[in-house]
Amino acid sequence: MKTEETDLHSLEVRIPADKYFVRFWNVPTTESEGFRSQVVCITEVENVDEVLEWAKAKRNGRTFELFAEGPNHVVYTARGVQTLRSAVRLFGKDPTEGVSVTVRSHLGG
Repeated sequence: MKTEETDLHSLEVRIPADKYFVRFWNVPTTESEGFRSQVVCITEVENVDEVLEWAKAKRNGRTFELFAEGPNHVVYTARGVQTLRSAVRLFGKDPTEGVSVTVRSHLGG
């Protein structure tokens, strides 16, 4: 890890985080199982610490990632203008990164 003191005032755009996403991962215990994930959207919180505390309490042995919603990006393609949503990962790691796997999403709360 490399650290360097900097001036936060030099950032020209600062975006408040109003929406967070927590993705809980069920890691397979056998070769016949696949990775499963559940994503929860969290709003109306004071700060990221509150979200992290909630996620740790709800993990039930699962690993998780925490994201803050980022700005929308406008891209121009042959099919026209598209607006893409973005998120910044603040905590955790996707256990499927770099692995050839099938991901099954579980919706619900």
